[in-house]
Amino acid sequence: MRRLGNPSTLEPTQAQIIRLTSVALAISNLLLLSPVIIEMAVLSALSNGEPINVYQGFMSSDYIYWMMGAGSLIGIILAVKNLLMLQNQGDHSLSATFPPTISLLCAGFFALVVADSVLFYYPNKEDTGSINVGLLKEIYPGKITQIPCDGMIPIKDAHSDVATYRCPKNQIIILGRMSSQPLVPWGNYTEGKSEEIPILIKKIMAEAKK
Repeated sequence: MRRLGNPSTLEPTQAQIIRLTSVALAISNLLLLSPVIIEMAVLSALSNGEPINVYQGFMSSDYIYWMMGAGSLIGIILAVKNLLMLQNQGDHSLSATFPPTISLLCAGFFALVVADSVLFYYPNKEDTGSINVGLLKEIYPGKITQIPCDGMIPIKDAHSDVATYRCPKNQIIILGRMSSQPLVPWGNYTEGKSEEIPILIKKIMAEAKK
C-alpha cells in the first residue's frame, strides 16, 4: 500500500492534488475566521478615528455569512474528499481518518451556525439587528424585565408588536459583534420574545425626533 509522502517525490498529479488541497484548506480557514479578522480591522479603524458603516462594505453581515458559508462548504468538500481517498486506499486507521473526520465535524458545525443565523435574520432582514440590553437597562430603569441577559444581543421583528431576541450564554463567543447582524453560534444562546423592546424602540425614535 503506497502512502502519500513528500510532494516533490510523488507523481505530478498527486503532488498537485496535495498542493491544491493545502491551498484550499488555508482559504477555508481564512474564510471561517473572517468575522475575527473583520473585527480586528474595525477596531483598528476606530482607533484611527475612521468612520464605520455596519450596513455597507466589509462590515455588512452579508459578507460575513457568505465568507463563513463558503469556508464551511470548502472544509466539508475537502474532508469528504480525503475520507473517500483513504477509503479507496484501504486505510481505515484512526491516525489517518481522525483528522479529516474532525475537520468534517467542525466545518459541518460552522455550516449549521451560518444556516441558523440566516434563518433567524433573513426572512425579514430589514427589521433585524442588535441592541445593547445592558445599556438600555441603565438608561431606562425598570423598562426591560423580560430579557434576562445584558450586553449585545441579536433581535428581529423589532418594529412589530413582539420582538424575538437571542441571549448569548457567553458574551465572548459572538462573531461579527460589530456587524449589522452579529452571529451567536448555535448552542450558545437562549431565544425568547419580548413586548417591551418594540415599545422602547418606538419611545427612543419618538424622543430622537423631538
